[in-house]
Amino acid sequence: MQHRPTPKESDQVWDERDLNWKLAYQTALRRLETFQFLKDVLFNTTGETYTSEAFECAPFKDFLLLIDLDVTLAPTDITISVQFSHDGVRWFNYMDGPFGSLVYEDAAGDKTECISGKVIAHWMRIYVVSSGCTSSATFNLSVIGELSG
Repeated sequence: MQHRPTPKESDQVWDERDLNWKLAYQTALRRLETFQFLKDVLFNTTGETYTSEAFECAPFKDFLLLIDLDVTLAPTDITISVQFSHDGVRWFNYMDGPFGSLVYEDAAGDKTECISGKVIAHWMRIYVVSSGCTSSATFNLSVIGELSG
């Protein structure tokens, strides 16, 4: 694993289980940060996928996803997955609450929604899969993350 400088509001603490120094974050101050996972990504072919950049979310406790989905004509559906990673390499789908199956169908129309969850790992990203899209039946998606803690 690559060495990074210690972030602000954090320090190294001794972990008796691993007999090693670990990064710990101060929670006395409330932090709020905004991260743009997707911005106006157009899905216009069938089976299209998109993976956002990873965001280092370890200093935060909670996240709020702001989802802006525009639908044109009748694509089939689009699935939005929140993924977490302990090392920034291997990714795992977050399966808590609505994130177990966050699927939007074309019949639902345009959506502007926000959904909250807990930060549970060091890294976070968004993975999207669309189906039934064509050059005229499309989804246009933006996802913003508001992280706090």
